[in-house]
Amino acid sequence: VFEAARGAGATVNGSGLAPSAPASLAEALVATGFGYDDQRRRKQGEVVAKLLPRVRDVRRMGAAAIDIASCAAGQVDAYYERGVRPWDVAAGLLIAEEAGCTTFVSTDATDLFVAMAPPSIAEDFLAMLRELRADES
Repeated sequence: VFEAARGAGATVNGSGLAPSAPASLAEALVATGFGYDDQRRRKQGEVVAKLLPRVRDVRRMGAAAIDIASCAAGQVDAYYERGVRPWDVAAGLLIAEEAGCTTFVSTDATDLFVAMAPPSIAEDFLAMLRELRADES
């Protein structure tokens, strides 16, 4: 059971959470998701193909909430996804932030782009995603 409260930290089954601390993007295990629309998946596949040579590996677990919780727990090093809905990520974002992840959420509530990573790679991760245009519809 993942829990968090603003300013009170985050836990899983009562134990404190903390993200990983990879030294570089090359060491990062990245989680992502894919949309239902075939055009969106095509674009997302193009982004992943360009991302793969720059990170350790990519995982797809099936739900944004699980991906976010996994990042907060240090089971994956970073997460990003385009096209999630606020209800998919709201609780997870609080958990990730309280665990110590750096998070980014676009302001387009109808087509959210969400990204997160531990502070050790957050700036480089977000810059890479922008370079790859992962944040664009």
